[in-house]
Amino acid sequence: ETLFCLNEYPDLFSAYFAISPSLWWDKGYMVAMTKAKLKSQVEFQNKRLFLADCPEAGPFTNYVRQFNAVMSKSKPSSIEFQHTFYPTENHGTIVSKAYYDALRFVYKGWDIADNDTKSTALIKAHYAGLGKKLGYDVQPPLGMVRDWADDFIQDPKKVQDALDLYRLNTANFPTESEVFVDLCEALVKVGKLSEAITALKTAQSLAPSDAVIRARLETLQGRRR
Repeated sequence: ETLFCLNEYPDLFSAYFAISPSLWWDKGYMVAMTKAKLKSQVEFQNKRLFLADCPEAGPFTNYVRQFNAVMSKSKPSSIEFQHTFYPTENHGTIVSKAYYDALRFVYKGWDIADNDTKSTALIKAHYAGLGKKLGYDVQPPLGMVRDWADDFIQDPKKVQDALDLYRLNTANFPTESEVFVDLCEALVKVGKLSEAITALKTAQSLAPSDAVIRARLETLQGRRR
């Protein structure tokens, strides 16, 4: 039972999904339990609760209303709560829609606005904020960082941002040769040949049998002579 886990073991998870929960059980025991537990706000730091329900027979809906009233009156600010009602679903079909919406609720704010103000500092701050909210280290995916860096490297005003993002990938994915190849090519583009060769040597050490990397390294070393 999701709500029992939240109330009794709140440190186990940072997010809880209650999909069509049987709040009517034992005359609303979980509603009363939640009401009592919410008085102790310390236990519920940085938690998220998503409650989903649908048309059900019997007293089901009435107890959901009671639970929502408890949350509305007693919920501490440290808990994010969302209740979603699915009028066209039933107890068997609600799950897939509700889990999708629950994940969107937990990870809201994940995307960064794609506009001219985007920079490496903004990107790092954005994901640091998500990490603080979610309770674990959050870093942008390799491919996403590469795409941003590839865009930035085309803008003379954002060359340093581009290099910072390529380096971010090398820091986050130090065993992937491709991120060092990306960094190498960016450094070549901005005329930093020695640094480019150093990056490519790292790529080669990670992929010693890669003929393309070896040939590219020989070419760059030939240019430095």
